[in-house]
Amino acid sequence: MHFIVFDMEFNQDFSSLQNTKEKWPKYPFEIIQIGALKLDSDFNRIASFNRFVKPTFYEKVSSFITELTNITTEQLIEEQTFPEVYKCFIDFMGDCDSVFCVWGMSDIRELFKMWNIII
Repeated sequence: MHFIVFDMEFNQDFSSLQNTKEKWPKYPFEIIQIGALKLDSDFNRIASFNRFVKPTFYEKVSSFITELTNITTEQLIEEQTFPEVYKCFIDFMGDCDSVFCVWGMSDIRELFKMWNIII
């Protein structure tokens, strides 16, 4: 059994909302980074995952988010979109039984929302 400890960073810049579709919430949070550690049953680190995500909802990262996370719009332009990064994250987790650990309930909730909106 493994433990997957993960954390995400989000963006929400109302002034740059783009590509709106009916199924999207009015002002969705958008995942811009997924980070995780894979630990064995003795809590030893086996692997790590850290990927930026190219935005599709917002054209730019809000100044508040940049100040909080040091993530800029320029850093994300050449990255893969959420569906591609999410598939890499699933591969990282592997097929071993795992306990999924999150810093806060908002991370898991937003991960499921993004999956339902984008995929």
